Amino acid sequence: MQPSSPPPTPLIQDSPFSPPPHTPSITPLSPNPPNPFLFPSWHQTQQPRWSQWLEKLKPIYADTWRSAGIHDAVVSSTVSVRRDVESIRTCLAYWRAETNTFAFPWGEATLTLDDARALGVFSVLGECVRATRDTDTRAQELYEELVRVRRKMQRTTAKKASHALWLRHFIEGCKGGEIEHVAFLSLWLSRHVFPSHNTVDERFFSIAIRLTRGTRLALAPTVLASVYRDLRALTTGGRGDKAPLWLLQLWLRERFPRLQTKPTAGAGTIRAVLNSREEFRWRPHAAGDAHSLARCLRACELVGMDCIEQYLPHRVSMQFGFDQGVPGRVPIANACWETAWATYDAPLQGTELVLPSRGFEPGVTVEYREWWGHSTKGVESGSNDMDDVPLSELMKIMKRQGCAKRT
Repeated sequence: MQPSSPPPTPLIQDSPFSPPPHTPSITPLSPNPPNPFLFPSWHQTQQPRWSQWLEKLKPIYADTWRSAGIHDAVVSSTVSVRRDVESIRTCLAYWRAETNTFAFPWGEATLTLDDARALGVFSVLGECVRATRDTDTRAQELYEELVRVRRKMQRTTAKKASHALWLRHFIEGCKGGEIEHVAFLSLWLSRHVFPSHNTVDERFFSIAIRLTRGTRLALAPTVLASVYRDLRALTTGGRGDKAPLWLLQLWLRERFPRLQTKPTAGAGTIRAVLNSREEFRWRPHAAGDAHSLARCLRACELVGMDCIEQYLPHRVSMQFGFDQGVPGRVPIANACWETAWATYDAPLQGTELVLPSRGFEPGVTVEYREWWGHSTKGVESGSNDMDDVPLSELMKIMKRQGCAKRT
């Protein structure tokens, strides 16, 4: 299938996206993602006293939050993102778990580290979230105190450390100081960054302690990994209940401006928007600093809280302003989180970064246009014609049309 309109003549240049000689065809996905969608961890209303707590601590700890790279993310947590289930459900029909990209008729697109930086205001730079926790005496005391409070709440009639109970305990019964600061960031992590089922997760205590000390943590790759994982779960019959999927909602509205309308459109209209190359905005926000951008451009493994996901920006190079060539395979390095993190945190010294100007309009190479047309021949992901076709039958159609399954 050809793009809906001829892409601009590509400017052939050296870039970080040079493809290796062999590239497999795409694998079609089931056009029927699970329904209805339940997002138990997507909190559309704010806790009544969250803003009050934030405003209390902000004058004291704003500089620390800036040092840790979380200031803007913490402050923006007072704003709720309106959920549009229909647009999310429709776009999931295009998701390809093996590449962590959306396969639209006109090409691939995805949430990138740069989107996590710009939309979620999460830091691309810093230490790994899963690194060993601080083990000094004070850190251990803070950790044990939070564990004690959490276990006490589990013995109440609620039988859990709910977000509301946690907030009330520390905003009313705490004298302030380090313990309140750590408790505040633990709730922020549990509710706004790695949302849980209305409980404060003990795993985040050590992360919160590091943040209260101004330690910069690379939250962007961890958040993006959780989003990729939940998208895979949602498209394979699982539940997407551990990632901030509001980030996907913001991405859809920024990349496809017509999806910003309210009330929301029906599935047919949404599908027509997603299928149109002209509706997609390739570079809606300004790039970050050169060091952060270099991280966003490099294929690597993303280390999540309890997962490792592959990050393949060379498949969506036009989102960074580069011409799109035929993407190649990237070896998987996910034997352990330390190995995976090394691919992300590899030194950048000696790397030459050539950035296109904001006025440059990227295109696709002739090879890519032919490859994509062959890969998607006869299959328009999410189209009405395929809505009732089982995946097994869809695979047979693809096989007859010569589209081999990716291995």
